[in-house]
Amino acid sequence: MYALCFVAIAIAFAYAAYLIKWVRQQDPGNPQIVKVAGLIQSGANAFMRKEYTILAGFAGVAAVLILLFLPSPIWASAAPLNNVKM
Repeated sequence: MYALCFVAIAIAFAYAAYLIKWVRQQDPGNPQIVKVAGLIQSGANAFMRKEYTILAGFAGVAAVLILLFLPSPIWASAAPLNNVKM
């Protein structure tokens, strides 16, 4: 039964590789379109970099707060590692 899952996964990866190859072989279009696409890609990359920076900071702060205060404050327990093991 598990073999069927792995076969389906292999087929999906093979199809994805085929689609990537096909898309990369397509004509990018005229130079003006290529320039606009480059500008869009540059803006999208800047946005994603900023978004992930903010998300990483939020996740770090949330992790520290969860570690300190759930299920009980880390300093209220005789075994502080119980909060980590939850």
